[in-house]
Amino acid sequence: MSEYMNIVIMVVILVLAGLLVAVGVHIINILKELRKTVVKTNTLLDTSDRILNNAEEVSEVAAEQATNISRAVNGIKGALNIFNYLKEKNG
Repeated sequence: MSEYMNIVIMVVILVLAGLLVAVGVHIINILKELRKTVVKTNTLLDTSDRILNNAEEVSEVAAEQATNISRAVNGIKGALNIFNYLKEKNG
């Protein structure tokens, strides 16, 4: 009977070892997929960061141009006010 117990224990040990190997393989596959996902997410975040930086630069340039246009319009208004003042004074 002890021979049968030894055989049963060996079979159980082999089955458990096989299961551990299978679980290990699945864990390795899951970790590989996780790594791919992290790399893709990192790439996406880097791309969105570059897009946001470019958008910030564009908005700064647009704001600067709008300020320049506003200053030019105010300068023209000031010149027209001076001409109108001189016209009223002479006229």
